[in-house]
Amino acid sequence: MNNNVIELQIWQLAAAYIFILILLAFVKIRGIRREREILISSVRMTLQLILTGYVLVYLFDNESWILTLLVLTIMEIFAINNIYKRVNVKISNRLKKIIAISMVTGTVTCLLYFIIIVIGLRPWFSPRYFIPISGMLIGNSMTGISLGVNRLVND
Repeated sequence: MNNNVIELQIWQLAAAYIFILILLAFVKIRGIRREREILISSVRMTLQLILTGYVLVYLFDNESWILTLLVLTIMEIFAINNIYKRVNVKISNRLKKIIAISMVTGTVTCLLYFIIIVIGLRPWFSPRYFIPISGMLIGNSMTGISLGVNRLVND
């Protein structure tokens, strides 16, 4: 271990795939015929995690408020688009704007309060903390807003 960072060895990564092998065996035994999808999804997941790891290493090594806010912006955009996709009816442009404004103001307000007031992070934009906390807030907000909008438009 170096600088409180857990470095995974190749055997540890392979050990994580034991669950995928168990799933593949279960699917095969049950005759579900989804082996190809599971394998493709597993490869995609691995590549995405590796790419994300390299991006995070770069961000952690080059602390910059501009890069940190860029990551926050990208996460917000993906979350807002995900909310739009989760709603099972066509929604108006007005409601889309309300969703986007609610998502951004809610998550950013909570994020800044938590980072500045609660934990007193210095610098406030430290990506090692800012990005994971943002991800948790955005993920939970995305789920809540999706459920709320679905309930609103379906009832």
